[in-house]
Amino acid sequence: MTTKYVYTIHDTVADYYSPIFQAENDNHAVRMFSQSIDMDHKHDFSLWLVGTFSPDKGSLKASQQTTLILHGKSLKKEQTQ
Repeated sequence: MTTKYVYTIHDTVADYYSPIFQAENDNHAVRMFSQSIDMDHKHDFSLWLVGTFSPDKGSLKASQQTTLILHGKSLKKEQTQ
């Protein structure tokens, strides 16, 4: 099995990071992100890569530094459908 990537969504208004979720790659995570946020408030949210998960070993590895993948304000209408 291939390594999965682990992400979180940050809500700047609530100053809260969502529970982590896994995706195949950044594009997959962006699709999941765009379908899960309130598009009327998209500027309040950002998608962050926080680590990797190995299904073969059952191990989770945190990134040494989180990486901003996308800020919600960058989403275009066609990305939300």
